[in-house]
Amino acid sequence: MLELLRIKNFALIESAELEFSEGLNVITGESGAGKSIILKSLDFLFGQNIPLAQIGRNDEPTYVEAMFLLENEEIILKREISNITKRSRIYINDRLGSKNKINELKQKLIIYTSQYEQQKLTRPEYHTSILDNFIPQEILQKKHKILNQLKQIKNRIKEIEESLTNLKSKKDLHEYQIKEIEKINPQPGEDEKLLNKREELKKTAKISEEIEKGLVILNSEQCSLQDLVNDLYKTIENIAQVDENFLDLLDKMEVIRELTSEINSRLISYPVSIDQIKELEQIEERLFEIEQLKKRLNKSLDEILTMKDELARDISKIDELNLELKNLLDQKKDIELELKKIIWKLNSKRVTIADNLSKRLKKELLDLGFEKGIDISFNFFEHPLEEDITEKRAKIILRPNLGHDFQPLDRIASGGELSRIFLALISISANEELPTLIFDEVDAGIGGITLTKVGKKLQKLAEKHQIILITHWPQLASLANTHFRVKKEIIGETTRTICKRLDGEEIKEELSRMAGGGSHGEALARELLEENA
Repeated sequence: MLELLRIKNFALIESAELEFSEGLNVITGESGAGKSIILKSLDFLFGQNIPLAQIGRNDEPTYVEAMFLLENEEIILKREISNITKRSRIYINDRLGSKNKINELKQKLIIYTSQYEQQKLTRPEYHTSILDNFIPQEILQKKHKILNQLKQIKNRIKEIEESLTNLKSKKDLHEYQIKEIEKINPQPGEDEKLLNKREELKKTAKISEEIEKGLVILNSEQCSLQDLVNDLYKTIENIAQVDENFLDLLDKMEVIRELTSEINSRLISYPVSIDQIKELEQIEERLFEIEQLKKRLNKSLDEILTMKDELARDISKIDELNLELKNLLDQKKDIELELKKIIWKLNSKRVTIADNLSKRLKKELLDLGFEKGIDISFNFFEHPLEEDITEKRAKIILRPNLGHDFQPLDRIASGGELSRIFLALISISANEELPTLIFDEVDAGIGGITLTKVGKKLQKLAEKHQIILITHWPQLASLANTHFRVKKEIIGETTRTICKRLDGEEIKEELSRMAGGGSHGEALARELLEENA
């Protein structure tokens, strides 16, 4: 129930406070006075964007605040927008809220039955939802739950099939690349280790080469250094026998002979292994193989080893995905079977409810002034849900007069007829816990006896539910438990919309104005008030 509505600096309303009561609350006023501003302020409160022109023209913020009573608990909603920054804030019980949260609350707080809302009746997708309002919610919840499960499974199946297609297309290449890697069988960090070992062996090979040269110099058959030293020694020895002055050279030549012999011994005894040379050749060959593999795959050795593991995982993943796919397909069959069962149950409920609802709607429409030949029904058609699974969906069809064919609402129902059909649907649902009902021009296109019948229906509905009604008819306004008048006034050089709650003579004056004024208007106003008293 909407208890209080405060509007500040919104469009033409500078300040307004409307305290609503239980039962029927009526808002009246001349065309263009600003009755729609009140409804727009509620739209703004519940998160709808508004044109900047509707924001107040002074520095004060624009705000709309409402107090609702829901399940014996007061809920205070407020939305304000700065005239300077144009930013808005939403408050729920004095705490910052969001548009999503306030929209959730809206479903529990108000039903806004404007002419736009009534146009829903021309859309077939809305007709099925009318039936579903009378179906146990656990059936619908189970249907949506199963559909969501099925959707998730189908999405996963699609992902797996795409992955399998992709993996299978690359399987031959992956297997070839794995064979190439396994043929070389590189080990982690092997190229770095081989490079270091190669440098060590290269040093050893260099030493071996120089030793070989030294030994050739010392022991060459053609020109051996040792032989030359021995020959030179003998020559100095022969000279010293003749000339003693060469004896000291003979001692020195002995030293040279010994040094040459020592060098020869050292070179011969140096540990040079032919295996090291072979190992160096093997290392060079291994490094060449690894480098060729790196060039072919355009990756480092670490990347190649990682790649091998990834390729192996991709290949093994094919089996994993195939197994998961098989399980999902089995689950899909089970869920589709479960869905068929719940859809069969739902279809049966819809058909039964449609038959019962048609009879009740027909009675309500007769009470609302339709001709006796009126008939209303639900025409079912199959709507595809999943592959070979369909559900029955409904379309309301109307026969306004005997002797005519049933036709869809959007082809034959006028705006006034739609408003009464909508009111009939609301009345049928009135045994449920409904939020505040806001009727905007539900009386459009009707008059006379029909208007009286609509009034009685609204009055009966208001016994159980709070109604806010915007109307131009005094016959309806006179039924109000609480009556508000919206009036446009010029204050100085500014036009303002004023909202006022009426009492006593004020109500009589407003009803008289609505009835056309003058003596005739006063008489009708007096008559209506006496009848309702």
